[in-house]
Amino acid sequence: MKAPHKYVQWAIVSALFGVGFLAFMVIAGDDDPANPLPLGKWFLIKAVAAAVAYACYRVGRFLYSLGLLPVMDIYLTEEEDL
Repeated sequence: MKAPHKYVQWAIVSALFGVGFLAFMVIAGDDDPANPLPLGKWFLIKAVAAAVAYACYRVGRFLYSLGLLPVMDIYLTEEEDL
């Protein structure tokens, strides 16, 4: 299977990042103190957001194995070595 064009690959990465970032924001977000949610509903919202974030991770790994995501090799220069 031929790898898609670089722009298509980066569009897929951007879409996965956007969905994962929104899920993370829901996980990290806080409830409105003036109008709190019931505890069960709060846990349900956080659990669904965590499941969406995990699904983004699994889909990303699957798409990478198919070659639909760009190879992102990050090399440290000698000045950046810790």
